[in-house]
Amino acid sequence: MANRFPLIIDTNDGNKIKELPAGDNLDLSQSGIINVASITTLGQINAGSLQVNGQTLSVAALTGDYNDLNNTPTLFSGDYTDLSNKPSIPQYLNNLEDVSLNQAQEGQVLIWRDIENQWKPEDQPGVDLGDYTLGELSNVITIGLVENKFLKFYSGAWRPAGITWTEIQNKPVNLSQFNNDAGFITNETESQELTFENGTLRISEGNSVDITTMDITGSVFADNSTLLVDAVNGNIPGYVSVDLLKSIVDASADYAEFKTAILNL
Repeated sequence: MANRFPLIIDTNDGNKIKELPAGDNLDLSQSGIINVASITTLGQINAGSLQVNGQTLSVAALTGDYNDLNNTPTLFSGDYTDLSNKPSIPQYLNNLEDVSLNQAQEGQVLIWRDIENQWKPEDQPGVDLGDYTLGELSNVITIGLVENKFLKFYSGAWRPAGITWTEIQNKPVNLSQFNNDAGFITNETESQELTFENGTLRISEGNSVDITTMDITGSVFADNSTLLVDAVNGNIPGYVSVDLLKSIVDASADYAEFKTAILNL
């Protein structure tokens, strides 16, 4: 079966009969093509409507778009409540078949009971940890001296260790930041008074020192600061007042004793 070109009368060329030239259109105004076995086209088919077996094709048949269909079913919204014949979901724990219907009390826990083959709310059983020690924990190591130690986490486990100075937070760095409960001088402009009374040396706002039992050797003051006594050599160095000489003369029985007393000054 061969492909044939239709014959036409070329009115522009003396009404000659020719095959339809390539690029020309076959005008079938007010006419139609019937009993065609098939139509093959390399371009578009422009028609007001297309019928198949007497039925006009709908737009959806040509576009393939679901939205062009008529009488479409209602689509599922994706909401569980829009489903039909759905299973009933338990709203409470005791709606489950293997959970007791007994009302649980505050603080109770669910415990499985083999005899009843269900979970039952009951008081939480006590746990006795009296026979356990920290050393039984897998991440606690208590080997060595542990007295007066704290647990520190290092090298992957809790271990007994002391507190170092660098670990103390907000520690004072100056002496003046400590609590001065003994009256120490904390500023160069501060001053305190030193007093001596009844053998006790005192400093204001501070401690005192009892020197009544001290064995003091060397040069010290006697009854007052005008008389210096050399306790090592047993004499009185320096100038001697007239009153002192008079007291020596009055105390001497003879000239020899007076001379000796004078030489010892």
